[in-house]
Parts: sequence; structure tokens; C-alpha cells
Amino acid sequence: MKKLSKYINNWDIKRSNPLDDSTGVHKLVVVYNAKGVKTKIGSKEISNFAILKEGNNAWGWKHIVSRSHDKQIMEEFGLSDNDEAVKNLIQKALINYDIKKQDPKGGWQLYYRFPNAEKSLKVVVNGYGSIITAYPDKVK
Repeated sequence: MKKLSKYINNWDIKRSNPLDDSTGVHKLVVVYNAKGVKTKIGSKEISNFAILKEGNNAWGWKHIVSRSHDKQIMEEFGLSDNDEAVKNLIQKALINYDIKKQDPKGGWQLYYRFPNAEKSLKVVVNGYGSIITAYPDKVK
């Protein structure tokens, strides 16, 4: 909760409130603890913290759903058919990932090897601590 309040306090509320429904793509969906991830807000950084925003077809929760990554995650890892199960697995991956690689576009690719699965859950986080995407993938 301290990290969330620090995030909110550093956010430019004049621009938009990340907890307000009217913020569109920047609306917060989930705030995560995230080992080794730094979230940048203006000139400030918060360590071990990542955010999933509403986003659009290119990034965030809407991207994960529009590309059916949520369904792919449920199927690959035997999850319940609901959004909460997917978001909970993303949290698990952000804390327990096995491999952390630099993403070519900046930020990180985090791979969590799920027991008894052929693939890992790949979570891509940009340099500002915002989750771009998550989907099953082989480690490359």
C-alpha cells in the first residue's frame, strides 16, 4: 500500500487520476509487487513495483485480452476461466520469475517457468514499470 500511495502522490493528478474511470488507457487495473522492476513517475522511481494499466490494443490489459493472451494463459497453465486467475499468475511471475532479459524496446522480459508446462509465462514490462503484455512463450 505504501508503494501505491507513493505512486499516486508522484502522479500528475492535473493530467489524470490513475484511479479514475475517465483516465482511459492510463487507468490502473492492478498494482503489483515486482522483484527487480522500477516504476518511473516523472523524475521519481519506485523499486520492486509494476503496474498493469487499461491500455489499448498495443499494450496493457486491453492488449492482453484483444490478442487472446488471457485465454492462451488460461489454457497453457490450466487456470480457471476468469481474469482474476490470469492477473494472479502475472503477479506470481513478477515475483518468482526464473529469467530476466533486457527487452529490445527498453524494459524487461521476465520468464516464469510454470511447473509441468511446456512454456513459460512471459511478462514484458517497459522502462516505466508498466506491463506491456503477458503470454505463454518458450524462453529464447
